[in-house]
Amino acid sequence: MRPIRPEDEPLEREMLYTLSEETMRMRFFRVVREITHEMLIRFCNIDYDRDFAIVAEIEKNGTRKLIGVGRVMMEHDLKTGEIAVLVHDAFQGKGLGYKLMEVLIRIAKEKGLEELRGIALTENTRILRMVREFDFTREYLPHGETAIRLRLR
Repeated sequence: MRPIRPEDEPLEREMLYTLSEETMRMRFFRVVREITHEMLIRFCNIDYDRDFAIVAEIEKNGTRKLIGVGRVMMEHDLKTGEIAVLVHDAFQGKGLGYKLMEVLIRIAKEKGLEELRGIALTENTRILRMVREFDFTREYLPHGETAIRLRLR
């Protein structure tokens, strides 16, 4: 695991294009058919004073691949952040999402954030089970969404 870098754009593109439609929908709430350069710039060019993102990377046959990414986008108050975790289909169910979440929470605490928030599809039982284990509260919202929240202080 390491911080994401601008030069990770091709790796991020490849990871996103090889996700199943189900995983894509669980993360982005829709199937994203085209991954634009502008999207990749937002994903990979991070202002680490305001946001942070980490990737899980493997090397297979001399080729690097991203297999997961976690990010926190801070609100203007710099005390609250929106958290998101994505694990490639081939690596789901192996504990990588938990590790990404653990690292993101630790970094958020180190940066002095007071709260992490997010929205998940209510049908995304994997993420909801995981955040429950990290003591996030859950609030069911209309339209099949669930708000998650973790107080850090």
